[in-house]
Amino acid sequence: MQEQKNELRGDSRTVSLDSGTLSRKVSNYERLFLQPVKTAALHGKAIYVRPEFHQRIQRIVRLLDNDKISMYSYLDRVLEHHFATFDEEITVWCRNRLQSLSRDLKTTLPWE
Repeated sequence: MQEQKNELRGDSRTVSLDSGTLSRKVSNYERLFLQPVKTAALHGKAIYVRPEFHQRIQRIVRLLDNDKISMYSYLDRVLEHHFATFDEEITVWCRNRLQSLSRDLKTTLPWE
């Protein structure tokens, strides 16, 4: 498995959230998550989040100058990081789950 967890391509360089001083970590966080994305929210899909998460994200986004990013941009970046960080684990889990479902299906179908 990849040893470089918590890294994401940000501004054409790899950024690590785990290294350095707290000030460096905050700077990395800003570079990773507090930047606008190129896609528009209208091209996405609506989802529901817990009210406490919505309020927290809203507070973070409001603190940015001049409406720099939207809630959509923030969530897009957080999800991008999650999928980049856990790509291998997600792939293996999906593969294992599909194999398990396939085995279960073969043992329960009377025509196989």
